[in-house]
Amino acid sequence: MNKAVFLDRDGTINDNSRIVNNPDELVLYSEAVEALRLLGDCGYRLIVVTNQGGVSLGHMNDEMLARINLRMVEQLMARGVFLDGIYASTWHERGDQSRGDDPSWRKPESGMLLRAAHDMGIDLKSSFMVGDRATDLEAGRAAGCRTVLVLTGDGDKVDLSAAAPDVIAGNLLEAAKRILALDSSISQQDR
Repeated sequence: MNKAVFLDRDGTINDNSRIVNNPDELVLYSEAVEALRLLGDCGYRLIVVTNQGGVSLGHMNDEMLARINLRMVEQLMARGVFLDGIYASTWHERGDQSRGDDPSWRKPESGMLLRAAHDMGIDLKSSFMVGDRATDLEAGRAAGCRTVLVLTGDGDKVDLSAAAPDVIAGNLLEAAKRILALDSSISQQDR
């Protein structure tokens, strides 16, 4: 079984001070590349799980979402970082229900994580969910992962007592270092 770091996209990997509805609006956080490289080099599968309800709300279409994700992949690949998967929930409670999107995929539900775990042979108990919102942490916890709140994006607005993250980190690079330290201490206990 593989271990993974599930990553929210907007506010965790890229700046979300503006809503990202086209590829030109996607700006990676400066520390994201180093953080993802570090985690990938240490054997973690890197899987993006992102709520993109703007599709069912009509703010963008499926093709535009694919182009935005491709832009992220290309920017990371150009720097030697490779994602193992991207799972996106386009369902939204106020969106176009005729699309047939699965509401169990939208965080705080755990559907995207469970699907990725099935697809890639992921051991969820050895994995982490990193995000900037309580819904990210709830999805990770529901799937059986340890959770990391980053204080980028909307992370500084999260009610810590309600969200109860396992780890709090200033940004994705700090989160990566904390994950690796925690993983190392757990591995040593197993010996």
